[in-house]
Amino acid sequence: MRHPNRLRHGLLPLLAFAVGACGEDQSPTAPTAPDAAAAPAAAVLRVVNSAADPGTGICDASECTLREAIKDPTSTEVRFAPGFTGPITLVKSLVIDRPLTITGPSAGVIIRRRPAGPAFRILRVLAGGNATLSNITLRGGQADQGAGGIANYGRLALIRVRVQQNAPAGIHNDGTLTLTNSEVVGNAAGGITGVPHATTTVTGSEISRNGGGIANRGGTLTMARSSVSFNGGAGVYQDRGNTTLDHMKIIGNGGRGLVVLSGGAEMTVTHSTIARNSAGGIYNWRARLRLSHSTVAENTTPGNGGGILCGTAPRVSVRVWITNSTISGNSAAKGGGILCKDRLYGPVRIYLVN
Repeated sequence: MRHPNRLRHGLLPLLAFAVGACGEDQSPTAPTAPDAAAAPAAAVLRVVNSAADPGTGICDASECTLREAIKDPTSTEVRFAPGFTGPITLVKSLVIDRPLTITGPSAGVIIRRRPAGPAFRILRVLAGGNATLSNITLRGGQADQGAGGIANYGRLALIRVRVQQNAPAGIHNDGTLTLTNSEVVGNAAGGITGVPHATTTVTGSEISRNGGGIANRGGTLTMARSSVSFNGGAGVYQDRGNTTLDHMKIIGNGGRGLVVLSGGAEMTVTHSTIARNSAGGIYNWRARLRLSHSTVAENTTPGNGGGILCGTAPRVSVRVWITNSTISGNSAAKGGGILCKDRLYGPVRIYLVN
């Protein structure tokens, strides 16, 4: 490990993106649940053969739209007819309130809001929903606050899904969210936001060129073999809760690469690269940071703490563990490598382990 720059004291500016309050928009009411006694026992596959929306309300061989297939109370799986290309242009939000799997064609299919139409979010998964989406792009959704792409209040798995060009954010998670080999790109305010008690797991995915990357506000965030890059604000922003990052690339973000805030919060980073972020590498305020087998390099900031900036508050200690890691080539007005400030409040402890 290269030795970090000499520790120096300085002020602690907060450089992180902030996504607006994540609440529900005025999306349409979810479909009325059918009478349980009338529901058949057998699951049903529905095949979408029309790009129209909304359709006649009945999914059958002559015409079955995506909305009709989702609203059919008997369906548990939705696929697309051979040769279906889309795109599907929606007139209002789609709502999932039960277990349902939607698999797009191998080449993918775009589900979008008409640009000149009224504002609405593309998809809502309600508390009773348990949805899996594959080979789909969700584009152009708009909401008053939260996420224009997806609002998840249940369980949602995205596999080879692109959430693109939505506003304010791409995805708001208030449940359990899993992304695998997916992309969240070009969303106005941020890529993904999570609230307390939410669980977000990201594997083999890209979060890039959004207003900010990922904001974990008190939930649990786990990311592996993924990239958070070239977002306008912070790459990964954690306020309370726990974040685990493994084999990650946090590169080229306009804010800090990593931000971890508040007493009790903990971030663990292993085998990862935090590099070339233009407001510094890592900011740790009143929290615990464990950095192992990782590189913090070539981050710059006009403020303090180019590589790592940390500090504490009354009756709150800050701890940073750095194990077999490199902190090199970072620059700042003060403290190019590591700068920690206790502000006369509590201890700041850094443990260097080879």
